[in-house]
Amino acid sequence: MDKTAPQRLSRFVSWMALGMAILLLAWLARQLLFTRYLTPSGDFIEYWSAGRLLLAGDNPYDPTRLLAVQQAAGRISARPLLMYNPPWIFPLIIPFALLPYSISRFVWLGFQMAVLFFCASSLWRLSSGQQHRVWISWMVLFTFLPTLTALLLGQLGPFILLGVVLFLNFEHQRNWIAASLAILLIALKPQLCFLFWLAFLLWCFQDKQWTLLTAVFLSFLAALALPLLFNSKVIAQYVYAVVHFPPVEWVTPTFGAALRVLLGAEKFWLQFIPAVGGVLWLLLHWHKCHANWDWKREVGKVVLVSFLTSPYAWLHDHVVLAVIVIPALVIALSSHSRLSWCVVLGYLLINGFAWALYVLYLPGESWFIWLSPALGFFYGGVLRFHGELCLEHA
Repeated sequence: MDKTAPQRLSRFVSWMALGMAILLLAWLARQLLFTRYLTPSGDFIEYWSAGRLLLAGDNPYDPTRLLAVQQAAGRISARPLLMYNPPWIFPLIIPFALLPYSISRFVWLGFQMAVLFFCASSLWRLSSGQQHRVWISWMVLFTFLPTLTALLLGQLGPFILLGVVLFLNFEHQRNWIAASLAILLIALKPQLCFLFWLAFLLWCFQDKQWTLLTAVFLSFLAALALPLLFNSKVIAQYVYAVVHFPPVEWVTPTFGAALRVLLGAEKFWLQFIPAVGGVLWLLLHWHKCHANWDWKREVGKVVLVSFLTSPYAWLHDHVVLAVIVIPALVIALSSHSRLSWCVVLGYLLINGFAWALYVLYLPGESWFIWLSPALGFFYGGVLRFHGELCLEHA
């Protein structure tokens, strides 16, 4: 065993991450300042315009009204960007809708980056990483391709990641009110971590967490109360939009979308077939592990399998998978085994290949269907490696 291997590996990762961070953040700055912000071309416009309509007492899910607001803000398109997020998103986006679009977009970006720094630091700490090396987690997260795409588009992935991180913190502290608010963030896109909801309910009923369940119920009611103050029909309008304007034309990097491409795009129900497999996995996994269920240990697996089987998950949504990437790298950097080099190189290959595809500007995001399975193999290998390492030192 080479005692100096961890130090050399840490220095290697540090310099690689620092170099990549400088290059990619410079690229991000160029994109934001000289291309993306000249016109409202990102996804943030859908949140901002929906918030504007709600503040005016109008229907925030109406395509015609959304198009008018988006074009008035400078978006050049004959098609509106619809917001499919449920109405409890509005407490998050209403403060930004109060501002003019250009100012709001920069404030949103700053908020996203602050959230990501907090998430990286918290995941490093939760994984027992050395505090003086926490900056490595910042570099890793900000060079992760889904992170940069989420920032460019102004998407919600960083806030969903924040919800998972806060839930882990507050569940450990048994602070049920704060944990229920964290769950609201995870619910901004319910389909991304959909297996979390089943695991959460099973855990609550097993451990009789009635206080937490009540707090979650009241948190959702409170989050819905705000939009209802402006528009009493907003829930019905959301349901109508989902039923009458479903995102059937989207080809996302998911196995459900791949089934539709192979067997017929008109068969919308195929999009949900992999989710059935995800539910079966969760039930089997719960049966095996429920007696010693530990959210800190299990949440990465639950989130990963959710992404593998989700009906909808875009490239930028994969920033949530930082919940497996950062802990895996902490394990590698703290190991005295040369195999830890394989862990780091494996991650660099996955992220590097994703960046190569992105830079090639291939049409559509279906090219990234391999990303979550690759990260799954990476994470599974790290867990097995870590288990063997623990046995070696037992």
